[in-house]
Amino acid sequence: MEVSHPCLARTLPTVPELLEVADPPARRVLARASALCRARAAGARELVARARHLTRGPWLEEPLLERVPTEALTETDLLRALMVEETGAVAALLPGGAGEPFARAVDDFKLVTEAASNQREHPVLEPGWARRWTLAEATSAHGRRVAGGVGIDALLRWLSARGLERLLELDEAQLAGARTSGELLSACWGRLAERAGSPFEEVPRAYLDRHGGLEALDRALADSPGAMLVGAEGSGRRALAEAWGWRLRAGGGPPSLAGFRPTVARFFRFEARERARWAERLGPGPRVALLDPREGDMAFDTYECRWPLTRELVEVLGARAAEPEGALRVVVVVTPAELEQLISEVPIARRFARIAVPPGELLDRVPYWMCAAMGRPQVNVYAVAQVVQWLGEDFATRAPWRLELAFNRPWHRVEPWRLETADPRGWLARALEARAAPTTRRPRDRGGLIARFFGDEDRWRALKRLDARLHADLVS
Repeated sequence: MEVSHPCLARTLPTVPELLEVADPPARRVLARASALCRARAAGARELVARARHLTRGPWLEEPLLERVPTEALTETDLLRALMVEETGAVAALLPGGAGEPFARAVDDFKLVTEAASNQREHPVLEPGWARRWTLAEATSAHGRRVAGGVGIDALLRWLSARGLERLLELDEAQLAGARTSGELLSACWGRLAERAGSPFEEVPRAYLDRHGGLEALDRALADSPGAMLVGAEGSGRRALAEAWGWRLRAGGGPPSLAGFRPTVARFFRFEARERARWAERLGPGPRVALLDPREGDMAFDTYECRWPLTRELVEVLGARAAEPEGALRVVVVVTPAELEQLISEVPIARRFARIAVPPGELLDRVPYWMCAAMGRPQVNVYAVAQVVQWLGEDFATRAPWRLELAFNRPWHRVEPWRLETADPRGWLARALEARAAPTTRRPRDRGGLIARFFGDEDRWRALKRLDARLHADLVS
């Protein structure tokens, strides 16, 4: 099973490694974050022990703790450490201002770390969050570990949208209800970018290349101005385009496209009266434009609304891509019917290469779920098998039925091989998240579910090799 992700060939950063190249202010923040993590972990252990004592059998009520808190250093610890050590910088991110609740939180975090500050052992970084740092390195111009050292700006850029949302709970304007949370988050992002630069991007899912799509796209864009990914809704066409883009940013792809930057073309940026400037909207330098007629944030951005603009974009950008200097490539996601319409109405599209994306099969679901949960060691092939067996025939029969309902809604974008779509009630996701440690016990195949979802012994061995690749950076 071929899998692609910009972080696969890299190891996760460690706190000692970051401390070694950090400047003094950043070093104080990381040391404070480690102390906060140790204090939080100690409190969590006490909480878990108390909960287990209270719920010892017989116990008829709901469980008190469904998930054991992690002892790894998380974004929570970093954000709190920044609030203590860089109070002014963090307060400046709050559009509505930092008032009394913010000051009380800072004082509380100072007290929490006093007891744990004398310990020298550093915790590990939470894998899912630490990969944002790895991704930034993999896609940077330098491509090396902690290029340029670690300063406060780099630590601020490590914060996610979710972290800023929690920080905004201490914003005076949000507490007073004077502005919406969306307005405040947008303003907070702007202040962060102005102070520290573009925040680190969210880590994409690993891509399972079932049909050699990445190499096919390499060959297509090396020899032609564009490519059309042809397949049914939910077959993984857009996932292929995005995975190829991440691979290109991390230094992969054909040598002829070295230096090109992929861009997902947001349709709201393009207006008919600005046709002459459409290519500029993609940004400076050599570009690869990824076009999807269903790209949009609003549910009413339907096929009928998007398709005319898609034709015009392919016409204008395709002509630009066909110019001798070749500073642009175009990738379009289409169905077979849309392909026929496009090549009949836009002559330049006939020069685009065509790559077929076949629909997924039942046996593809498990490796897709594993790729979606990349970085969580508890989500291995054995754990998924146990949960599928536990959910039983109800899961195996009803999940595809629910997908068929989604297919009948043309305005609803569906990725049927993604975990949240194949598991509409969230049972599988919650069960996997609840596992604190990986399991290596293969369940008995009652009812033939394991054979249907996991295949024969050769398939099991292939899934175990996929496990090893997805979790390689978690092994020190």
